[in-house]
Amino acid sequence: MKAFNIWVTKKCNLKCSYCYEGIEKENRELAVDKIPAVIEFIQQMGKSEEYITVNFHGGEPLLNTKVIFEICRQLKVWDKMIYYSLTTNGILLEKPILEQLKKYCISLSISLDGIEEYHNKNRVDALQRGSYEKSIKGALLALEMGMDVRVRMTITPNNYAGMVEGVKHLIACGFKTIVAAPDFFSPEWTEKNIEDIRQQMILLEEYEEEFSFLEKQISRMGICSGGENECNIDVDLTIYPCTYSVGKAGYQIGTVTNGINMEKRAQIEMIGKEPNPACSGCSFEPYCMTSRCKIVNKILTGDCCEPSPVICAFERLAYMAYHKIYHIK
Repeated sequence: MKAFNIWVTKKCNLKCSYCYEGIEKENRELAVDKIPAVIEFIQQMGKSEEYITVNFHGGEPLLNTKVIFEICRQLKVWDKMIYYSLTTNGILLEKPILEQLKKYCISLSISLDGIEEYHNKNRVDALQRGSYEKSIKGALLALEMGMDVRVRMTITPNNYAGMVEGVKHLIACGFKTIVAAPDFFSPEWTEKNIEDIRQQMILLEEYEEEFSFLEKQISRMGICSGGENECNIDVDLTIYPCTYSVGKAGYQIGTVTNGINMEKRAQIEMIGKEPNPACSGCSFEPYCMTSRCKIVNKILTGDCCEPSPVICAFERLAYMAYHKIYHIK
């Protein structure tokens, strides 16, 4: 299986405080006349695969629906099973757009950070107005129209206190898949914050059919497959190994027109094989994100082999809560 994450725009209608792409967005988008090159690249890379996944990303991808639906239309004639998804803040989810998304069987990942009070702490527009009312309206309409909807709750130091209330609220709204995703990039996490979240996760155990934390499974992480099993295509047709690295200097591994630079791809794989000295002897090391995601380590700590203590703490929480390693009741 190969996964293609396509940045259809860098523009966004929100200025979320925790966005790892930065609050100020670039005024760039994938042009319609570049679609044939993207299609050719996907078909070439995925020709031997039984199926592929295509995820539309941004910015807010629904600001460029023309490109999204044209890509789907052109790929429809390809004799290949394709699973589509789209990550959105939900604000632009109105009936005509949802009908098109449904036509191409595009599943939705919608950002909703729980109840209005906590959602609006970070997810605001250019005038610092909260986005909850518009986002929940679009998300509920998607549910009403029978769309496949996944809710992504970003947990931050200033909203984690509402995690339990938020999950219960979203379940009451009818959402069946809710994933909590900590903001790894915040420098404000404390040991107390993380312990408080652990206590909240214990309270949420009864909702584990609908709610998950980091979507963790106990499985060995392996070596980074960025550029091999996953390609991230930026608006200018440059290619990056993962979503966190898109647009960042030094991480480009090719272009849609010239293909993957195998030397750079090999360098990523080589770095991925290097051990993290700080993780030596840790029983979680083979399963932890920090052992696989050397690029994320570099972005967060400045060293590919230096794990982020924040990620380390949250990885442990995920295992403790959902795989009962420490038999939490």
